Amino acid sequence: MEAVIYVIDNTFRLLRRQWVLSLLTLITAAAMFWLLGIISMASMNVRHLMHKLENDLLIQVYLKKNADVEYVVDEVKKMNWVSDVKSISPEEALEKLEERLGRQSHATKLIGENPLPWSLQVRVRSIGDTDILAKALNTMQEVEDVVYAGAYIRRLERISYLANSGVVTMLILALFITSLVIFNTIRISLFSQKDEIFIMSLIGATHGYIAYPFILQGIIISGTGSLLAVFGLIYLYGSGVKILQEALPFLPLIVEVPVLLRFYMLLILFGIGVGWICSYISVSRYISVTTKPI
Repeated sequence: MEAVIYVIDNTFRLLRRQWVLSLLTLITAAAMFWLLGIISMASMNVRHLMHKLENDLLIQVYLKKNADVEYVVDEVKKMNWVSDVKSISPEEALEKLEERLGRQSHATKLIGENPLPWSLQVRVRSIGDTDILAKALNTMQEVEDVVYAGAYIRRLERISYLANSGVVTMLILALFITSLVIFNTIRISLFSQKDEIFIMSLIGATHGYIAYPFILQGIIISGTGSLLAVFGLIYLYGSGVKILQEALPFLPLIVEVPVLLRFYMLLILFGIGVGWICSYISVSRYISVTTKPI
């Protein structure tokens, strides 16, 4: 029990002695974890959007006049890139057209006989398979035409790739800066206490007894920084989502409370983990030079 009291008391003594450095490190850690959170949430929303688009992505296939619809549906279902196929009769297609036209739907009566053919709505498993599937459908003899937003899909794929690449780069950079700042802060604390550490090692203090206050210092700074970052994220993300939903109500965003809470908890635990690892490495290296490894 006395050892626990000593570790806690010595930890807060270190924080008080170097309160300016600890405060600067806390601010830096909070800013970096906040940036990590923003980047991660942006990446999550991009993936959510892409997943939503994949689920809603349809290829419209128009069949020739005398085509065997059931046969074509069965053949399309066998293709690996297809997740679902729905056949639409000329009558259904005409009803949907009249719904879209609204008040001008009476214009369809002037056409006379329904000119619309049988068609298929083909749902793709992945956006990347769209072009391959469209080419395969075009080779079928029963198919008259294939319509899909090819250029739009390729642009989305490009944006998704660039976004993911940028996210990974920024995450690595932010993590490196945060780890370096915490590592150096603990290093400075160790050097400022070098005489006390040397005396304690001479009188038989264990390496863990010496090291734990410094490790706990790093955990407190990093953990508090991640907690502050979460508070900032809650305010910013909530305000941002509200603005985007008012301006772009059709844009799918992650708003589920359990998902967001899980993310915030993971960010706090991540901050604690970074503080522990950086502090442990810094203390281990220092003690390995002065005495021997922990």
